[in-house]
Amino acid sequence: MIESEEMRQVIEEDIERWCNLVKATPLLRARDISSLADTILQEFYHICLCCGHWVKEMDEGINLEIDTPEGKEYGSFCTECAKEYISAGFAREVKSEIPL
Repeated sequence: MIESEEMRQVIEEDIERWCNLVKATPLLRARDISSLADTILQEFYHICLCCGHWVKEMDEGINLEIDTPEGKEYGSFCTECAKEYISAGFAREVKSEIPL
């Protein structure tokens, strides 16, 4: 599983437990806990890849060339999504010759 998604679950569970402890849960709206978890995560996982997953460092992404009906598109994806796209057969990994 993607590290930032695992952390999101842990953070949300911790916030829910704290809200229940201080009896604040009835005062919250449906999205308050997940919104707070997103805000906390963005401090640590501040780079959003093309697949929508968050990472800490840009080198955690895998650069892919994807075949689309309009031509070729390029983007950086997390390891799990990149493996899925490559195994589906419509993407290939691109090795950068220029260090970032």
